[in-house]
Amino acid sequence: MTANSAISACGRQVLWTCAFQLLRSMQVMELKPSSVTYNSVLHASRGERPVQAMQLLSAMRKALLETDSFSFNSAMAASGGKQAWDQTFALLADLRDRHVSPDVMTSGVALRALASAGRWSEALSCLLFMRRSAYPLSTVSFAALCAAYRGVAADTWVQSLFRQLRAAGLEADLLVCNAALASVAAASGGAWSEALGLMQNFRIRGLCPDLVTWNSALHATCSGSRWAEALLLCAQLLAVGVRADAITCGTTIDSCSKALQWEVAVGLLSTMRHVSISGEIVEYNAALSSLERLGSWQNAASVLAYLQLRGPRPDALTISALLGAQARAAQWSRSLEQMESARNHAFHVDALSRSAAISACSNRGYWRRALVLLCGDRTTRPIAGQGGCIKVSPATFSAAMDVCASGSLWKLALSLLALVPSARLEPSQAASTAAAKSCLAAGRWAAAAAALQILSREKSQTETPDAATFAAAVSSCQAGSQFTSAAELLDCCASAVHFPADPQGRPG
Repeated sequence: MTANSAISACGRQVLWTCAFQLLRSMQVMELKPSSVTYNSVLHASRGERPVQAMQLLSAMRKALLETDSFSFNSAMAASGGKQAWDQTFALLADLRDRHVSPDVMTSGVALRALASAGRWSEALSCLLFMRRSAYPLSTVSFAALCAAYRGVAADTWVQSLFRQLRAAGLEADLLVCNAALASVAAASGGAWSEALGLMQNFRIRGLCPDLVTWNSALHATCSGSRWAEALLLCAQLLAVGVRADAITCGTTIDSCSKALQWEVAVGLLSTMRHVSISGEIVEYNAALSSLERLGSWQNAASVLAYLQLRGPRPDALTISALLGAQARAAQWSRSLEQMESARNHAFHVDALSRSAAISACSNRGYWRRALVLLCGDRTTRPIAGQGGCIKVSPATFSAAMDVCASGSLWKLALSLLALVPSARLEPSQAASTAAAKSCLAAGRWAAAAAALQILSREKSQTETPDAATFAAAVSSCQAGSQFTSAAELLDCCASAVHFPADPQGRPG
């Protein structure tokens, strides 16, 4: 294999580093690179490598090698992105000044480079310049221009695009229409009505929407939270004989799930299985998320059972959704079983799901069970009074403090507070209040004072216990004739709590 062949192979695979190394090796070996060599390296540099592209063009000129339209096209393909979009205009001007004839690819590459930077105004100016300069234009050029309008409201550009297309002597084809629809669907809120209007416009033009068209329209309805329209699109798609794929079903399921239409979402999952569409775990997780928010733990458990039997393999989000559904339904015993099963199958359970399960247990008075959930993750940092070692997140920490308050577990509350400096926790004001309450409920005034002092000393904390918490603690100490503890609390309060000034400007 010659050096040029090797570099060409790198160009096809976009292995620009390898292509550059081969070029340097040729120069070291005193082999003279040709225009083909440089063009191959330029081709490998496509994909936002503007500096390398300009260096290569400069090297070609120094070597008195011809730069053709392929050279400029490759350099412009490397000039995309937000940092180097203006390089595209410089290359177009250079191409004109050197009397290089642009080919049919030039306009598409230049517009695509501007589109990747989101420069729709400059892309339109570029198109007008190329029309005046008699550049060869194709529907590929206009499809690239559509990408520049991604996320821009349809009423500002779509009709203008079709007028420009006609002025260039071209008719809109499915490539342009699909590119326009994809850009409209990416607008804020999905611009679902504009997307559906475009689909109607395509039919008027005699175009037959393909799967890409339908999926773009579905994406718009999903982004716009229009689950009923998404279902209607699915029905129309099947009626005209277009075969749905996993993207079609997944988008529709996601739309129904966000609207809490879990029966429809689960029904679509069943339909996918019957027509042999291979779904990804993300579709199942979307359906499970609606079941979680509704607390429909039985249906969530059925979906998980199917996944374990037939696949795809459940992931952490799957388990978390089921735990969330069980927590909402206060199924604390099943939460415990599921947590144990997740650990046995090496699934990570996130902090929110763990906190929800802890709350489900503590709300029913099963605080000991809640602490079993808290101690699920093992680390090397011990907690006083516990046989194991635990790792807690701020959300789990707050839930654990609520458990301590409901069970008057003042010793455990103090042990958890000892984790604050070493575990880099930032417990919330609610957690601080719960910690103090657990001590006060057990008549441990000194412990309450210690708890509030620990929290107020934490420099990393974003919140401090509020004045009401201190006031309640001081009142409890006074009721129990614990004047020393009350004095300590007042001293702590003065340094930790900011009291606003009254309307007359006097400090509180």
